[in-house]
Amino acid sequence: MKTRMFLLAVALAFSGGTAAQTTLNVVTAGDQNMVDYVNNYLAPKFEAANPGVKVRAVGTGPGDGGSQKIYEKLSAQQ
Repeated sequence: MKTRMFLLAVALAFSGGTAAQTTLNVVTAGDQNMVDYVNNYLAPKFEAANPGVKVRAVGTGPGDGGSQKIYEKLSAQQ
């Protein structure tokens, strides 16, 4: 599920055409370690390979509760 959400976010980030700066928000239902991993390891690699894209990770908390928060926010946007 997390991989699917990440790929969806990446696809949405690039669907708007070329912009001067794009921010890709990655929401994870993990603990602070997962947020740090994205911000400190994955984001710099992705940003280096994709100029003009800034990656920002946000955590909603671990487990089912965190996943439910993500689901509710996505459902509210439809």
